[in-house]
Amino acid sequence: MGVDVFLIGMMLRDSWDDTTVAAAHEALTSVGLKSTSDREGMITYEITANEDGYSSSGRNQDTVSEFTQRLYEAKSGDIHYEFDSGRLRVTHRSSAEFGDCSMPVGLGGLSAHLFDPETSGDDVVARRTEKLYDAFVGLSEAIDPDVASLVLWNDHGRTDMIPEATTPSEHDMNALPWLLLLSEPWIDYCGGREHVLQAPVYDINVLDTGSILLRVQERPSVNGCRYESGFEHLFD
Repeated sequence: MGVDVFLIGMMLRDSWDDTTVAAAHEALTSVGLKSTSDREGMITYEITANEDGYSSSGRNQDTVSEFTQRLYEAKSGDIHYEFDSGRLRVTHRSSAEFGDCSMPVGLGGLSAHLFDPETSGDDVVARRTEKLYDAFVGLSEAIDPDVASLVLWNDHGRTDMIPEATTPSEHDMNALPWLLLLSEPWIDYCGGREHVLQAPVYDINVLDTGSILLRVQERPSVNGCRYESGFEHLFD
């Protein structure tokens, strides 16, 4: 396992609005995550890009509404949440794009060693995996993206398990990530609801939004989450 291995989760949607931040924050706190701020009612955040490009503001503490207001004057900002011995970074983008589509929320910051049984032990990894899964489910139901994915990223250089468009026919994928969320247009593209529910993956969850969340393997691999099993069932 290399040192440059990180969590990456992308939630793609056609647009961003000012309710996205509050909905995401409420979803994460409801599954037990809290901001690294030690002040009640406050979050720790950093404005990471303004209209001129990258510009770190340093860490600040303020309310969710104040952070949201600052996003109107910037392109992106991160809220930091405690995650066991690590820190989950939730990036909110008000205007910056990923490929040809909007990525209003992204996840990052967790090193893969947190999910390595050889480093942390099976029981701890199992608990952290379920905590991460619950956070992803909460965000997916709160934000209701067109498509979303989550992997442990590494330096192999392959991105063909990550959807890079909100339009299903432009997915440009050749494998599946650890978690893949499909909204109705994607479900139809992949053969319909019943067909998707029969995908040969570890677990399938139908969310309250109607979207389907595929958990391809029980745990994310620290060596890269790229799985060919099940891909042909959905995308061929």
